[in-house]
Amino acid sequence: ARDFADSVTFSAAIAACGGGRQWRRALQLLIDMHSLRAEPNITTFSTLLSVCEKAHQWRHALAMLEHAMAAGLRLDIIMYSAAVSASEKGQQWECALHTLDLVGRSS
Repeated sequence: ARDFADSVTFSAAIAACGGGRQWRRALQLLIDMHSLRAEPNITTFSTLLSVCEKAHQWRHALAMLEHAMAAGLRLDIIMYSAAVSASEKGQQWECALHTLDLVGRSS
């Protein structure tokens, strides 16, 4: 129950960072989670991906997608969509196409 509460608390704090365009702070919160041995969940990564996408931080958005995949989490279409959108905003069409290819492989 504690891990769930930690994940919910951190995800809420990360979302608040996104509202204030504090993407660096949001990424720092993920590092803080690891330091405290709190496990990020799908909501944590999805929220981070959204924060990075809104801040036009395509490299970080794709890194969050990769971290979530490496953690063995089942990614949803919202996460893939945010990654594609972040790639588009960064004019990284190759990355967008690669992400779309990942969607096809995961379904």
